Order: sequence, then structure tokens, then C-alpha cells
Amino acid sequence: MSDTKPIKSGGHFSAKDLALFVKASANAREDSFDKEGADAATAAADAKREAEPDNLYAGIVDYKQFYRMTMLEACEQQCPKDLAYPVYLLLGETWNDVHQWADDILGLTPKDTVEELAMKEERS
Repeated sequence: MSDTKPIKSGGHFSAKDLALFVKASANAREDSFDKEGADAATAAADAKREAEPDNLYAGIVDYKQFYRMTMLEACEQQCPKDLAYPVYLLLGETWNDVHQWADDILGLTPKDTVEELAMKEERS
């Protein structure tokens, strides 16, 4: 179960398989975040806000620019070709809801990860 791609393209899959694709794709996207770059931009934005307290637009940071991978790229990397776009749509339109659904299907708590689930299943 340690493989996050449980089926090959064109095969039959379960809700658990779909939940794994959702979680793996989301994790890939989040792992592509440049935290150091975002931290530097936040520090610069904080300094600008302090220097220009009356400017409501001073110090705004668009954090999307710090992702090295788009959501679609993450889905294409983690899912079979014919499921990448549907998983992308699920994540793009219902991020919180599809995460909750996947957690429920996989039996994850908010602190668990897909990797931790795989280790739990290997032990049992």
C-alpha cells in the first residue's frame, strides 16, 4: 500500500484509490511550495507595511507565485492520465470538502498523512 498509484490507467478503482490520488496530488502540490522565498517576501511585505502605514495595499504578497508546480501538474504527476483532470477539478473546486471525504475514506485523522496510512496498513 506504500505506492500512491494503486491502479494503472484504464483499470478499475475504488473510492479508496480515488482518495489516495486526491491526497497524493494535494501533497505533491504543497510539497512544491518555496517556503524560503515566501518567508523572504513576507519579511519584505512587513517592512513595507511599517514604512507605509496609510497605504492599504502596501505589503500584499501573492503566495501562489511560490508554488513550483501547478495543481494540474501535481495531478498529472500523481494520477493515471485519464484521472488527472477529474482529480484536478475536485481539488480546485472543493479543496476542503474533497480532503474531508478522502480522510474519511482512508480513515485518516487531521494529523495523519498518506505515508503514515501506508505504514499503518503494512504493520497490520
